[in-house]
Formats: sequence, C-alpha cells, structure tokens
Amino acid sequence: MTLLLLAKWLIYLGAALPVGGVAARSWRPDGQPGMRPLALGAGLLLVGSAAQVLLTLHALGYLTLPDGPC
Repeated sequence: MTLLLLAKWLIYLGAALPVGGVAARSWRPDGQPGMRPLALGAGLLLVGSAAQVLLTLHALGYLTLPDGPC
C-alpha cells in the first residue's frame, strides 16, 4: 500500500509542477522559471502513472513469469 501511495504523490507533485511553472512564467515578465519545472513535472507524471499501472497489474497477478515475453 505504501508504494501505491508514493505513486499517487508522484502524480500529485507531477501535476503541481507544470501548473505552477506555467503560472510563474505568465506572472513574471522575464519568463522565469525556465522549462525545468515543466519537464520535471512531466517526468514525474509519467513515472507515477507507470508505477500505478504496474503496481495494480502486480496486485492482480498479471506480472508473473509466464506473462513475460519469451
């Protein structure tokens, strides 16, 4: 259960970084911060989403050795 909770927090943080980065870029006249928070947020969203899918499949028993490619 703790790994699923960690995956959810990665998704929450991954969603907050792009929203905050876009808001900061629109409020500041010099366009700061750069693209790093946006890219980091997108990466966290991908990692968190993949972790949730893999943890769910593992809990259902679909990630056993015979399910892998031969």
